[in-house]
Amino acid sequence: MVELTLIVWLGAQFIANADSLHALQDDLAGWMAHPALQGADVGIQVLSVPEGTSLYSLNHHQLFIPASTVKLVVTASALELLGADFVYHTMVWLQEPPDDQGTVAGDMIIGGTADPEAPQDLYDTIAKELTAHRLHQIMGNIVGVAPVRASDKDSGLTAAQALKAALQRRGVAVHGQALAQSLPLSTLLVYRHQSSPLSTYIRLINKHSDNERAQRLLTSLTTSFGDSADREHSFLNDLWQQRGSYVHGLRIVEGSGLSAANRLSPAFVADLLVQMTSRPQVLAVLLDSLPVAGGDGTLRHRLRGTLAQGRLYAKTGTLHRVSCLSGYVVVSEKVKMAFSVMMNNYTCSLSKARRIQDEVALRLVEYALSQHLHSPSPGPMVSFHPRLATPASR
Repeated sequence: MVELTLIVWLGAQFIANADSLHALQDDLAGWMAHPALQGADVGIQVLSVPEGTSLYSLNHHQLFIPASTVKLVVTASALELLGADFVYHTMVWLQEPPDDQGTVAGDMIIGGTADPEAPQDLYDTIAKELTAHRLHQIMGNIVGVAPVRASDKDSGLTAAQALKAALQRRGVAVHGQALAQSLPLSTLLVYRHQSSPLSTYIRLINKHSDNERAQRLLTSLTTSFGDSADREHSFLNDLWQQRGSYVHGLRIVEGSGLSAANRLSPAFVADLLVQMTSRPQVLAVLLDSLPVAGGDGTLRHRLRGTLAQGRLYAKTGTLHRVSCLSGYVVVSEKVKMAFSVMMNNYTCSLSKARRIQDEVALRLVEYALSQHLHSPSPGPMVSFHPRLATPASR
C-alpha cells in the first residue's frame, strides 16, 4: 500500500511540473526551434476544447503542403455535408408495376448518392435482379435522377445509359431513351442497393491513410455539392468559411494529399477539429477513424509506452520533406485539445522530424493531464471504445 501511494504521489508530482501554460508555451517554442529544423518552414496551432482558445501558435496562418492531413479536411467535410449516419445507396423505381407479361408501360427511374464504393458490376446486378422477376419489356424511358457513382459527371444521364445497356444485355427490350430528369412524385420502389456507411469509409481513409478511397470520397462530394470543372474544389472553402473558419489561400486540388499543390494552415486544421467536437455523434465517428498513438494505424509504433499512448488521436501526413501531425488530445474520455503541427522543407531525417512532433504531442498530453488533475473540465465525451485496426502500410 505504501509503495502504491508513493507511485501515485510521484506520478502526480511529475505531472504537476507540467501544469503551467507559460511553461507549456516555452517548451513548445523550444521544440519548434530545434536545431534540426533550422531553415525549415514550421507551423503549429494548439487550441483548447471546447472553447477554441489558443494555447500556443507559431506561423499558424502560414500555408503549408499538408500531405495526408488533407484527408482530415475531406472526411470532416463529408461528415458535415452528409451526417454521421449517412449510408450510400442506389435505388430503382417504376412509374407503374409491370403487367402479367412483364411489360412496363411507363418509365424506369434510377438514382443514387454518388457512391465512392459502388461495385463494378452494379448495373448488371440490378438488371439480373429485375429480370429474375420476369421483367421483359419497358415501353418508356430509362430516367436518371441523380448520380449513382462518384465518377458520374452529370445528374443521372450516365446512370440511365449504363442501366439501359445492362438491361438490354439481359434481353430486356427498352423502347425509350436514356435521359436525365427529376424524380416523379408517384413512383414504386423496385430495387435498393446499400453500400458502406460513411463512418466505415472514413475509418478506412484516416486509419490506413488510404489514398484511393480519399480521392473517391472527394470526387463523390464534388459530384453532389461542387463543380467537377473546379479543380480547387472551392465548395470546401465555402463550407468552412460559412462555419467561421479562416480559409484565405487554402487550396485542395485532390483528396489524398499526394499533390504538392495542396495548401492548408495549422490554424485552419485545428479550428476545423474544434468545430467537429460540437456534435457528439460526428466527433465519435471522426475520433474512431483516427490513428491512436501506440495503438493502431499510422501511429501504432509512435509514442508507445509514454503518457501519450491511447491519449493521442491524430492524422499523419508525409511527403518528401513534408511531415505533419494533426489531431486531438483525449484525457479520461474527454477531448481536451485540438492541434496541428506542420513541417515543410526540413533537411533533417524524417525520423528526427517525427521525434520532434512526438515530443510536442507528449508535452500536450502532459499539460492536459495536469489540468485535468487540478480542474477537470467539461470537454466533449468520447462515446466509443477505439477498435484496433490492421496495421497501416504507411
